[in-house]
Amino acid sequence: MQRLAKQAAVLHMNIGLMALFVAGFVSSTLLPGGSEPLLVAHLAQQSPAAIWPTVALAVLTVGLGNTLGGLATYGMGRGGRYLWGRWRQEVDQGRQSHQKARHWLDRWGPWALLLSWIPIVGDPLCLVAGAMRLRFWPCALAIAVGKFARYVVLAGAVVAIQA
Repeated sequence: MQRLAKQAAVLHMNIGLMALFVAGFVSSTLLPGGSEPLLVAHLAQQSPAAIWPTVALAVLTVGLGNTLGGLATYGMGRGGRYLWGRWRQEVDQGRQSHQKARHWLDRWGPWALLLSWIPIVGDPLCLVAGAMRLRFWPCALAIAVGKFARYVVLAGAVVAIQA
């Protein structure tokens, strides 16, 4: 019976981590969604308080999903640049979030992507960086640092509240 309970706990943890990854990925694309509430709920379920290996695994999982989602958005901008310019120029160039993203990227280059975690502006930052054909590796590094930093701060707050 204990073995079955242990297997159920491992399955629950794996499904939870998979959900964190998917939520992180989807919330970092142009699709609506947020991964923060799911991370908080996942960490709050750890009893009596989340321990650091569990927290680190959750942050690594959601951060990786979020970073890959940002890179997918970057790729959409880079690969879809011609379609975007041809079919959606009037729509996208007129959007305030895209204009703000373009301004930040013109000013700070790939390091503006440290702010890719910010709601509403972050996704267009990744998209516009790809469309501007900024170098991939500096963009990937800035996206990863920005997105992981947000989750580290959030997880630290949850753990501090639980303690």
